[in-house]
Amino acid sequence: MTERIFDSDPYQTEVQAKVLSCRPSPDGFVVLLDRTVFFPKGGGQPEDRGSVGGAQVLDVREEQGEILHLLDRAVPEGEARLEIDFSRRFDHMQQHTGQHILSTVLEDLYGDDTLISRIEENAHIELARELSVEQLMEAQEQVNGWIRKARAVRCYYVTPEEAEKLPLRGHLAPHEQVRLVEIDGFDLNGCGGTHCKCTDEVQELTITGAEMVRGAFRVYYQCGERARRGKNDTQAALLRMQRAWNAVSARELQEKTEACRLQMPQLDDRVKELREALIDSETERMRLSGRTIGKWLLIDAVFPEGDTRFLKGLSERLTSEGNRVVLFAVPQKGQVSLIWGRSKGKTGPDLGQYLKETVSACSGRGGGSMILAQGMMPWGEKEQSKLEEVKQAIREQLAAE
Repeated sequence: MTERIFDSDPYQTEVQAKVLSCRPSPDGFVVLLDRTVFFPKGGGQPEDRGSVGGAQVLDVREEQGEILHLLDRAVPEGEARLEIDFSRRFDHMQQHTGQHILSTVLEDLYGDDTLISRIEENAHIELARELSVEQLMEAQEQVNGWIRKARAVRCYYVTPEEAEKLPLRGHLAPHEQVRLVEIDGFDLNGCGGTHCKCTDEVQELTITGAEMVRGAFRVYYQCGERARRGKNDTQAALLRMQRAWNAVSARELQEKTEACRLQMPQLDDRVKELREALIDSETERMRLSGRTIGKWLLIDAVFPEGDTRFLKGLSERLTSEGNRVVLFAVPQKGQVSLIWGRSKGKTGPDLGQYLKETVSACSGRGGGSMILAQGMMPWGEKEQSKLEEVKQAIREQLAAE
């Protein structure tokens, strides 16, 4: 089994190791070492990066007790120097230690166990129930209080029998040896990740968001340098929003945002009313602009711009009665959207087939049924010529019926 140096000393960044094997894989070269400073992905913590014998480490994973290193090129068997990207490692240590403190505070304050934790780019934990903003802010305050107390953090192994006698937080996975992480006088928990040696190295923890995800309450957070950068980004976003709303304070911004939220249902209703009125007006205008061919009214229009959703609704309104065929085209940025429809009936053109023929000949995409079809294709002279050719075929079919 690979010796796991990071278990006992997460601050060791370089070491000499022996390359036991190196084999090609679809993504690079998989290397097995006798010892390693590279933490493998697992338990919600990402893998370390760095180099082995000068080759870049692309991934690290554990399989049956062996730690496998995916490299960008082959390295010879024998001695090799290992170096990790410590800025990445220390960021993971800060997020992981911060997560232990956050989970403990939430359990102590509200009795909520952490269901899962992840410390990737968007570090988060999940709880079984939703907490209020006020509860989250209280938890954040207490977490940062514990961080400032500079409590020692210690990692060590015990037997499962010894672990059963200890006041552990959370549940333990079955192992021959149990790795514990202890924050002096505060928390004791089973964990295999890398952690800071003292809580003050976490610097600070900021709760950055919360949402319900698949029935669980997810709480996002940032620690250390991530928290500093995140606070700057949040402050910049807040200032931009304040300027947009002409609000001189966060409280005034909140009041104006809440007032707008309360108005949204009425605004949505008004938009629906105006949309219906516009469709009524456009329906009549389009009907009057149509061309009678045999028993059909053909409405052929090119819109220089338009909301395709609105135009689809307009097409459905126009074709809801009589014998009507609608051929809408909306050119936009070198492409054209096609919205075609016709009234239901046993006769009439198969618009899905006509549209498919058009877009297929013009390197586009789309399709539909006999009475409703949509697509998109490039918009140039060749495509316009093909579109006119297909429209002429539709007009001839209408005239023949």
